[in-house]
Amino acid sequence: MHNSHRIPRKITPAAPMIWVVTMAMTMATMLSSTAMGDIWTDVEHGFADSDGVKIHYASVGEGPLVIMIHGFPDFWYSWRHQMDGLKSDFQTVAIDQRGYNLSGQLEGNENYAMSLLVERCRCRHPTFGT
Repeated sequence: MHNSHRIPRKITPAAPMIWVVTMAMTMATMLSSTAMGDIWTDVEHGFADSDGVKIHYASVGEGPLVIMIHGFPDFWYSWRHQMDGLKSDFQTVAIDQRGYNLSGQLEGNENYAMSLLVERCRCRHPTFGT
């Protein structure tokens, strides 16, 4: 007997798969951007603290601070064109959200709720005056 009223399974985010995809994108970007010589070679990389989680950032330029935050499933390099265009007048800092690229990860899906991600974007780093 065919049951057309089946209850769909709950789909939960697959953190390990996201990590694999992100790392694959990072490696592909590194290989292609090195050959092109774009902003990848101009930025300074570092880490800031966000409630005990290391947050990777890429920074270029001098002047007023502009912070760029990527969406799913990107990483800091998504902002390369904007960073290149703004670097002569601004210090642009593009972060890797927690769990992406070189930033630290927290266990448990509950740590990636949108309200927490927004609140935890406040990183502390003396270079940026925060």
